[in-house]
Amino acid sequence: MPKDELKQITIIIPTYNRHHYLTRLLSYYASKNTDASILVLDSSEAATAKLNQQTCEGLSKHITYHYFPSSTPVASKLLAGLKLVKTAYCAFCADDDLVFIEGLQQALAFLQENDDYVCADGIYLNFHQVNHDVNLHIEYASKGINAEDPGARIFRLFQKYESLFYGVFRTTQAIDIFSAVSKNPSLHYQELFQATSALLLGKSHRLPVFYAARQHCDPADTSRDKWQTYYWFAEDRSEFMQHYLQYREELWQFYQTHVSDKTHARTDLNQILDIAHAMYFGLGCPPAYFHSVLQTCWPQDSFRKPNMFTDNVCNQLKSARRVHWEEQLFKFFKWLPKKLASLYWPFYLKSLNRDIYKRTQYPWNCALRKELAWLTSKKEFRLAYQELCLYLGRNNAL
Repeated sequence: MPKDELKQITIIIPTYNRHHYLTRLLSYYASKNTDASILVLDSSEAATAKLNQQTCEGLSKHITYHYFPSSTPVASKLLAGLKLVKTAYCAFCADDDLVFIEGLQQALAFLQENDDYVCADGIYLNFHQVNHDVNLHIEYASKGINAEDPGARIFRLFQKYESLFYGVFRTTQAIDIFSAVSKNPSLHYQELFQATSALLLGKSHRLPVFYAARQHCDPADTSRDKWQTYYWFAEDRSEFMQHYLQYREELWQFYQTHVSDKTHARTDLNQILDIAHAMYFGLGCPPAYFHSVLQTCWPQDSFRKPNMFTDNVCNQLKSARRVHWEEQLFKFFKWLPKKLASLYWPFYLKSLNRDIYKRTQYPWNCALRKELAWLTSKKEFRLAYQELCLYLGRNNAL
């Protein structure tokens, strides 16, 4: 895709009291001379907002700054920002994250060529910088959701939920989605609504390219709670269900208003949503946490994690020697793939770190998880990691 094609997209950056992160991101994009428009939605306190505005005005003609009162709800701020977008396509980027220019280009090109898709993105890295160590793992890499039926798309979403928030969208469809997001009373269901309503409109696609790097750090709003479903459910089951039923109702209204080819009656869509969400809410629920909530009901019974060998009564029919060796083999076969993967580690990792030092003049150390060591041999990863290091290096340039 030619560089000037990015004139058709706006990168929307919400920010709140994180001047340093915002400056790092904007200075990186300014250094890339991208033709994409950049829209900063700022609801910081007055002193920080003033610094942010000065930064925006001094960096690039492509950056537009817009201020919101600190009391503005997040969903309202995002919708108001979308209505300011003048391009046909848009993508959100958090102030502490990075959307790669190359990934943005390829996602935009895919969406332009496929009208039945509502969003496109790629592979998401998660990074955590500690001095010169860059700790990395893969955050999102599941395939896109291309089922023809919207109900089937929702079911696939909740089989392994991965947010669609940061993908490339058509601006008109993003406005339709966020016009209804704020009708949900909790941030938890607002996030789920964004992804679910998007898949009511169309398919999603994940390209085999590195699209974004998300930073593992403290949230901008430390007062936000209910990050995990099970915390909320254990704390207040009645409120949890009340919010779910309202969320389900808003999805039905969205379906009625925005989906032209309706294939499901209300009772059918409710059944799809209930079963898909029951599956999602149950995934990852930690028995240890639920036990701690109920511990006062049985204070003498402490939590113990099940063991597939010692807790299986059938194993009492085996000799102790056989049980021991079966357990050791089980551990070996869990260890072996990681060991094989680590064979990539020494040569390619050293080569990568040397190349990055030549490019940045800083001794960045790639601390990639060993099971992902093979990525260091791939050109696509090496280029994305280089851009991430250049982005992190903006800290030194500020």
